[in-house]
Amino acid sequence: MKKLILAAGACSLAVLAAPVSAQIKAEAEQCLIDNSNEQVHTLLMNLNKPGYEAPPEVRGAFNRTMLACEQRHSWQRAQTIDAGAYAGFLLRYRAQERAFVARGVSQSQLASLRNAAGYLAVGDNS
Repeated sequence: MKKLILAAGACSLAVLAAPVSAQIKAEAEQCLIDNSNEQVHTLLMNLNKPGYEAPPEVRGAFNRTMLACEQRHSWQRAQTIDAGAYAGFLLRYRAQERAFVARGVSQSQLASLRNAAGYLAVGDNS
């Protein structure tokens, strides 16, 4: 039960991720996730991890990707930062979901966790 509660709590973070508009979320997913490489994904996932130091070539690829997305979508710098934070969160969330599935959590259990996370995010714990 404790694992289930922790998983639901982790899922609730999806709703509480950076307050990014739906349009920027869609653009970030398309530009920063779908159209970038694994090096950029790794850096996005580890941006706030203490002690993580990306090699210069990875930082360069990340910076070029972020700048290209900023220019392509006419984001302000704050929107670019929010989009990067959202993309990093989404990549970590997807990795956690894959780990749950690998441990035998079914799709219906995942759906229940997502539903519970939605209730936690809005403060409805009934």
